[in-house]
Amino acid sequence: MQASKMSQACDAAKGKYASQLVKTNEFQSKYYRELLPRVLEGLEAVEKERVATMQGAFLRCVAKEKEVRPHSLFNATELKN
Repeated sequence: MQASKMSQACDAAKGKYASQLVKTNEFQSKYYRELLPRVLEGLEAVEKERVATMQGAFLRCVAKEKEVRPHSLFNATELKN
């Protein structure tokens, strides 16, 4: 009798394990096929936006430097004379 109960408990545990393994494998497959690529695409979009924003900021800084530089050089030359 004792061996029969142990065998049933073992079979039940194997069934639970197999069921959880199937669920885990399905989730893992979904994660790598759908979820992770979606997250990475989102991060890529954020990074591209960040780079474009920084590029715009640097271009505006350079434009302002070009506006200011001739005046500051002119004033420095005047001061020496």
